[in-house]
Amino acid sequence: MFRFMALTMLALLAGVICMILVNHYPAHVLIDLGDEYLRFSLYALLFLMALVLLIVFFSQRFLRDLGRVPGNLLGRWSKSSVQRARDRLLRGLADLEQGDWLGAARHLEPYSAPGGYECLLRCLGAARASWRRGRMEDCERFLSRARNCCPEADLYIGVLRARIHISEGRWEQADTLLKQLDKQYPDKIYLRELLLESSLALNDWRAALFHLSRLRWPRERHDRVSIQAFRQCFDEAVRQDTPQAMEQAWRALPRRLARTPELLEIYTRAQMHFGGDGTCEAPLRAALRRTVNPELVRLYARLDGADAEKQLAFLEGLLRDNPRQPALLEATGMLCARLKFWGRACSLYEAALGIQPTPRLYLELADVLKRQKDSGRVLECYRRGLETAVRDGADAAQAASRDLEAPSSAA
Repeated sequence: MFRFMALTMLALLAGVICMILVNHYPAHVLIDLGDEYLRFSLYALLFLMALVLLIVFFSQRFLRDLGRVPGNLLGRWSKSSVQRARDRLLRGLADLEQGDWLGAARHLEPYSAPGGYECLLRCLGAARASWRRGRMEDCERFLSRARNCCPEADLYIGVLRARIHISEGRWEQADTLLKQLDKQYPDKIYLRELLLESSLALNDWRAALFHLSRLRWPRERHDRVSIQAFRQCFDEAVRQDTPQAMEQAWRALPRRLARTPELLEIYTRAQMHFGGDGTCEAPLRAALRRTVNPELVRLYARLDGADAEKQLAFLEGLLRDNPRQPALLEATGMLCARLKFWGRACSLYEAALGIQPTPRLYLELADVLKRQKDSGRVLECYRRGLETAVRDGADAAQAASRDLEAPSSAA
């Protein structure tokens, strides 16, 4: 506002000065035309020249801006078309994520044929949506168009085909295709992860361990998958009756994994199947010294090839530190029963039943009482064991019914 008022005052002052000059200092221009003279004011000539210069200046700017109009309109139209195409792409990807296959196919279908990763993304998204809708012809059509989009199109097309095979349970075809892609693109991490998944599904634990060694996963995730692979190895060794393969896998097992209770339990059960119970005593003792695992304690008590008296002494030592551990009481009672210490076995079983009654404990106590010719207490153990089994089954059924009713009530 102040600037406008200052400019106005300056303009008025300039006008006043010009009027004073015109009135007090008149000046004329005389032009000789031969027989006649042309006379006019000098100030009028200056004003006319300034007016002509202003007209020329503004005409030039007007013509320059007029020449830019088509380009501006074309640029705005092209920008709006690019924005519309990107909006369709984003909407299609959102539909694909939400499971709206029809909307995804409609928004992602490439109407033109430009190259680049955007075209590849459209074709792959439309192919996936068409596959989900059960239209394999459209899926193949989009995949064929995707092959011409960019140099690495074969990789992405192959991964999508492999995922289609995996989702439909065709693990052999997926594994073959992924191996071919891995040879062409050996540095792709997601190919190794898919190969590991297919190897585990095909129970090929050797290939699974090989692909796992090529992945840099966090230790917890790495160990979880390793345990799954070695579990398959031990199961295969038991099915095919090949204890040598199991021993080779156990020796190749990393030390930290060999200490896990889950793998040690699987290995012990496999050794008991092959009759090699004695080889499991040392690793089981080491594991039980670290932590008293219920399943390992029971397995330790069932080892036939070891010295039962030494086993009993070891478990009694653990029992002094864990006097209210039901599994430890049960395992110690099992060893006492094997050594025919019937009274000690009865007291241990009864102590375990007082903490955590189970049908198996009642059955084992009844077996010991049968050896002592106490038929009345044997029948009582059978009755209580049956009641416990029925009660546990009813509790499990009620828990399952609550789990089934929870989603319906939430809906």
